[in-house]
Amino acid sequence: MVAPYWKNAEDNDVVYAAFDAFITKSAALAQKLDMLHPFIYQNYAGQPQPVFASYGKENRARLREIKNRYDPAGILDRLQPGYHQV
Repeated sequence: MVAPYWKNAEDNDVVYAAFDAFITKSAALAQKLDMLHPFIYQNYAGQPQPVFASYGKENRARLREIKNRYDPAGILDRLQPGYHQV
């Protein structure tokens, strides 16, 4: 788990870029060593990581079906905006 912390909001872009580079390089190394697992735990994921895509096509389709059944207007997406959406 990597959980960066910084005090100044003006450093956001620099920290996010460094974190994203770290994740990208780590995944590339894991792939090279044949140790990469596709699952991405949402609480530890960085902004650009495809959390729900890592669940597999069938599971993601089921999540979307459930989401559309119980929230067809997308209210939760508007109330809970973020970068990890089904």
